[in-house]
Amino acid sequence: MAYLIDLGGKGKISKKAAMLIIDGEKRKVQLGRVPAEVGRRICDRLGELEAVRALNGTPRGDLAEWIAGLAEPIRDRLADLGLLPESKKPSLISLASMLDEVFASLQIRDSTRVVYLQTRASLEACLGAGTVARSISPLDADRFRRHLVAEGLAEATISKRIKTARAFFRLGVRWGMVAANPFEGIKAGSQANRERMAFIPAEDIAKVLEVAPSTEWQALIILARFGGLRCPSEHFELKWGDIDWHARRMIVRSPKTSGKEGREYRVLPLWGEMQAVLERLYLEAPEGAEYVFSTLRRPGVNLRTQFQRLLERAGLKAWPKLFQNLRSSRATELASVMPGHLAAAMMGHTEAVAQKHYLQIRASDFEAALAMPNALEKRDLSRVPTGGDSMRRAEKALASGEAHLPEKQQGAHLVAPCRKPQVTPRGFELPSDSSGKTEQREEKGPQRGTVPGDMEALAEAWPCLSPATRDQILALAGLRPPDRQTAKGAGGTP
Repeated sequence: MAYLIDLGGKGKISKKAAMLIIDGEKRKVQLGRVPAEVGRRICDRLGELEAVRALNGTPRGDLAEWIAGLAEPIRDRLADLGLLPESKKPSLISLASMLDEVFASLQIRDSTRVVYLQTRASLEACLGAGTVARSISPLDADRFRRHLVAEGLAEATISKRIKTARAFFRLGVRWGMVAANPFEGIKAGSQANRERMAFIPAEDIAKVLEVAPSTEWQALIILARFGGLRCPSEHFELKWGDIDWHARRMIVRSPKTSGKEGREYRVLPLWGEMQAVLERLYLEAPEGAEYVFSTLRRPGVNLRTQFQRLLERAGLKAWPKLFQNLRSSRATELASVMPGHLAAAMMGHTEAVAQKHYLQIRASDFEAALAMPNALEKRDLSRVPTGGDSMRRAEKALASGEAHLPEKQQGAHLVAPCRKPQVTPRGFELPSDSSGKTEQREEKGPQRGTVPGDMEALAEAWPCLSPATRDQILALAGLRPPDRQTAKGAGGTP
């Protein structure tokens, strides 16, 4: 048990201490100047810590987090009193000792453990295995990232190791071995490497299948490329009892996602490419065989090296990430023919993971994009708002193929051929082609023998008429008498 005592002293807040009774003896822990309420809460925590020690246990959960947040002198005093085992004293824990505890607590697959061990080796090589874990700072974490870059590792590998190191120290914070996580805030980078993605066409797979040494090898390649199975973990978990020949479905068990609820396995359609090779392999399988792959799943078989040799025999150059890009190619094909959530479910990952790590852009995607119909092909672009006469004339000329350079005709400067209006009742013959900007004039003077329709046609043809013809029309309309020179030019009498 522990209780609070007041040590007095000057100031509004007096000095306090926690008095503990350990093995029948009183032991004092100086708390400094703290409010009484805070001191009492500390005493409660110390009582919990003493009870854990009496049961020979180790502080866990929020109690461990509380210890990690204490000031260094108080933690050292608790370790001296035996409330924290000497080996657990935060100021003395080395990086190697902390990592030993981390690995002892992990429940992971062997392949994941290999990746974690690579991160541990990098940490100890850069920061030192004997370095006190508590002394590792954010500056050291930045130095660790620069160390990985200097080793020439890929950006995706660097990102993975930074995130793994951050997880290691997060456990150290929970256990009170370090006060703070030095890797928090360190930019890890992306684990996706688009430069190493490659879409593998079915034609290349057909070439490899021709040189495959056995039906089992053909099945492994086909299931990886057209079933999207993770190779070799999902291949080697596949059993004959997982295949429903009648319903044309198969169960794929995934060791990688076995620890995630609802993702222990998935159901795949038995596509034609897969069904044919599996039927052949079933006929060749020994009596009573349980697993689909019996030869290749034996220990010591190096699938990657043998697959590279098959590519050489087929006359193909090995692509990056040999087996993952087979899975990526199938994920890309499925995403182009079905909704994203269905394609992701059949591949055994989420849509976010598919977008980040698997989906690619193929040459055929560009061809499909270029084959899209022209949305403006049947649009009438000649209809423009009022005031856009020049744009309308240019668009009509381009559409009809009649666009040409400006030319002189009857003294007028034309930009486009004139249209053919109707002949007016007065008998004036207008030029055969007429167009151009029309002039809207107010009606003045008498309308001798004309109707509104004739006036519209005359106004439309007006820019194409010669000056003499215009003056004669104006004279007939009673607007302006022609002078002698104009009448001569028009062929009239003086």
